[in-house]
Amino acid sequence: MSEFMRRVDSSPRISRFIMRLSTALSSRRGWPLLAGTILIVISFVSFGIVILGLVLSDNATSVWLWMCLPLTLLHAAIFAGFTGAMLATPLGEGYQDTHK
Repeated sequence: MSEFMRRVDSSPRISRFIMRLSTALSSRRGWPLLAGTILIVISFVSFGIVILGLVLSDNATSVWLWMCLPLTLLHAAIFAGFTGAMLATPLGEGYQDTHK
């Protein structure tokens, strides 16, 4: 396994790809966060559709429905984290941070 990792680490093709990717993303710093936020929203909506189907069917037990609460909170937490990071980066330091 270490031989494979050494070969991947020294690959000029992967190195060029990483350099091109970092150059492209350096001018678009918010795109990965925006893509993550969009994926979380899509996941949350699809999760809500599945939960609605479970609730409307008579086959779901209450144990599975209680499992939905932590997953819903996880979606909300990740969405809030991505949104906070997207807002904090362009806003920069706060007023009190610069006058200490």
